[in-house]
Amino acid sequence: MIPELNSELVNSLDEIKGFDEDEQTFTLRADGVEYTISKELALQSELIKTMLDVDKSNNELNIPSMKSWVLTKIVEYLKYHENNPPEEIPMPLIYKKKDSYFGEWDKKYIMDMTNDEVFELMSWANYLNIDSILKLTSAKIALELMNSTNEEIRKKFNIVNDYTPEEEKAVLQDYRWALE
Repeated sequence: MIPELNSELVNSLDEIKGFDEDEQTFTLRADGVEYTISKELALQSELIKTMLDVDKSNNELNIPSMKSWVLTKIVEYLKYHENNPPEEIPMPLIYKKKDSYFGEWDKKYIMDMTNDEVFELMSWANYLNIDSILKLTSAKIALELMNSTNEEIRKKFNIVNDYTPEEEKAVLQDYRWALE
């Protein structure tokens, strides 16, 4: 399932393909989609920053294994936060305050995704080394795990319990300190 995208922002993303050639731009491609964004936005990725440090004339990154919706979500996030800095997510997270960690835009952006989609976005944010997206996706998953039983976590994340009842009891006994 492809997550719902902010159509107004996506339309504005399509419009940014028409930059003047004199402007400092960077092109991102994945799975048949292409976005040209300002180099300033692209530099939020430490991977791209390193690429440009090595070769200042490089102005594109093609990631054939990335799904198009992931690139669209990344560019959507970067464009929104170009003039709206993301709120800092405090660490450690406290479950009681789970609804207060994200700004309204970030909450809608991340909470509408399935866990599988969040994990995929997290993986690509890690690859591109975009710290703010990585923190946002990590916080969303951490909040899913908080105050959940083993069974609830297995169900949420489709984890098969391969322990026998005896093995599970032994593990819980050995690590009971972690549950206190």
